[in-house]
Amino acid sequence: MSDEEFNEREDKISNRMSRGRETKANSLEDSIKHFRTAYEHAKKMGRGTPSKKSVLLNIAVIFGFILSIISVSAVLL
Repeated sequence: MSDEEFNEREDKISNRMSRGRETKANSLEDSIKHFRTAYEHAKKMGRGTPSKKSVLLNIAVIFGFILSIISVSAVLL
């Protein structure tokens, strides 16, 4: 998640919470705090959604590996 996406989501949380619950400011602060904490943990772990290109490349490599094993097995039998 980029910083821009993070800011957008943070703004959405702020807007939704303030529109629906003006009397519960603590709830807004807690929501933003938890969102920031989760974002920081995800950033530290370096986990993100892999790109479609890398997923397709991995599938192609695995498929090629399986295909080569099958073809070698067929030749040996």
